[in-house]
Amino acid sequence: MKFKELIKYIFSRTYRNYRRTNTQYHEGGWTYIKGVPEAGRYSVTAGYISLLAKNPSILDVGCGEGVLLERLGSFYSKYTGIDFSEAAISRLKNKSFKNAEFIVSEAETYLPREKFDVIVFMESMYYFNNPLKTMLKYSQFLNENGIIIVSMFNEKQTPLWYELEKHFSLVDAVKIIHCSGMLWNVKVFKPK
Repeated sequence: MKFKELIKYIFSRTYRNYRRTNTQYHEGGWTYIKGVPEAGRYSVTAGYISLLAKNPSILDVGCGEGVLLERLGSFYSKYTGIDFSEAAISRLKNKSFKNAEFIVSEAETYLPREKFDVIVFMESMYYFNNPLKTMLKYSQFLNENGIIIVSMFNEKQTPLWYELEKHFSLVDAVKIIHCSGMLWNVKVFKPK
């Protein structure tokens, strides 16, 4: 990386997110996502996977510490999780999962080495500089009849949902509202 590119990256939103997120993982700041308030969106996503893709290969973009993987049980043939947090991936590598691979990488620059039946973006879309471009790139790595599942917190993501729905066919959508008032949308897409 050239010096000017390095300086630009250091001051980019992506790098600031990386530093903040990695620090939060080191300090245990993301443990709340394993709790009851977050269970709905993970359970719905795991349910979609088990119903819409039989024994699938899965790419989890922004996998964190593998909460979705833990929910899946044995409903997959191969799981690849990527996250830019070295701390999160390090914790995953210390656990024992069958047919699972974990990669430290930035989602917007990562290029899969194979195609997948399911690609999942759990709360990762709004961290990207260009979410639509990123999802379009990953859609090229879907097997025939593959699906993309996107989960996003809150209704403020409406413009992004609109853009995604212009470029992808909506298969199904669920709104999850926790009793605390937290709200998520989980949507399943196919390439048009």
